[in-house]
Amino acid sequence: MDNMSNFQLENKNGGAIGNITMGKIDRKNKSARVGKVLVGDKNKRWLE
Repeated sequence: MDNMSNFQLENKNGGAIGNITMGKIDRKNKSARVGKVLVGDKNKRWLE
């Protein structure tokens, strides 16, 4: 079981729009706990 992982959220152009932190990652049971979700500028979220 992994302790903690951070993931960057990107829009279709690859621009960063946020970050999510997950903990208690259990790959065997395909489960995890969401720690923090940070969302950036709402005007850049859905760029084509």
